[in-house]
Amino acid sequence: MSSTDKRENIEIGNVDLPEDAFSGRSAKVRITVMVDADILEAFKLRANQEHTKYQTLMNRTLREGLEGPSSATFETRLAALEQIVRRREARVRPKNHSAQQGKRVGRKVRSTS
Repeated sequence: MSSTDKRENIEIGNVDLPEDAFSGRSAKVRITVMVDADILEAFKLRANQEHTKYQTLMNRTLREGLEGPSSATFETRLAALEQIVRRREARVRPKNHSAQQGKRVGRKVRSTS
C-alpha cells in the first residue's frame, strides 16, 4: 500500500478546540537562546523540585518578569501561599507544643454531684 492509499483512508471529522487554542498565550515558538550554564542548572533543579519541565518554568518566570506577579500561574501562587502558611504556623506553634498537649489530656475533671 502506498502512502497515497493510506491518506485516502483517513476520515476527516470534527474536532473540538478551546477558543484560545490559537492565541499568543498558548502558541509555542521554538527558538535558540544562549543562557549561562549555572542559570540553566538552577532552572533544571527547581523544575525537578516542582515536578515540571524546566522550559515551562523558564517561560513562567519570563512571563512574570514581563507582566508582573499578577500573571502568576496557579502553581506559583499555591507555592507562595504554602510558604506563608508554614511561616505563620512556625510563629504560632509554641516550642513545647507536645508537652502542652499532654497537660491538657492529663487533666481530670471533678464531678460536683
